[in-house]
Amino acid sequence: MNKEQLQLMHWWSLVRWFLVVVLFSIGLLHIRFQETMVESFIFLGVFLGVVLLNILFQMQSNLHKNGLIFFQVFLDTLFATIVVHITGGLNSYFVWVYLIAVITASLTIPKVGGVFAGLCGSLSLLVLTALYQND
Repeated sequence: MNKEQLQLMHWWSLVRWFLVVVLFSIGLLHIRFQETMVESFIFLGVFLGVVLLNILFQMQSNLHKNGLIFFQVFLDTLFATIVVHITGGLNSYFVWVYLIAVITASLTIPKVGGVFAGLCGSLSLLVLTALYQND
């Protein structure tokens, strides 16, 4: 990676950390009003997973391994799906979390990264829709 790409990765890393703080803050407000404690523990587990994914993203800017990059995008999409499900399903305010995976893939996977992550996110939302309609 050249200097410009490294600088872009650094800025995106800072944005990812900001989004984690926003996700955690708004998520705590949403989960706080739930009656069951299980959802709170699941949300905290997902939050810790997202923090680990951010650490992985910072490490990947030095490693440049394709398998690790695809794993990162897959896990970003998976955790976004879990967050959307926990915080209200298709009516959740957290549907924008899928953009984290799309932008990360656009920056790290050459040519088709954003399209790949967008398709994965769309497929995840389609699966959630099917599951909600069929209980």
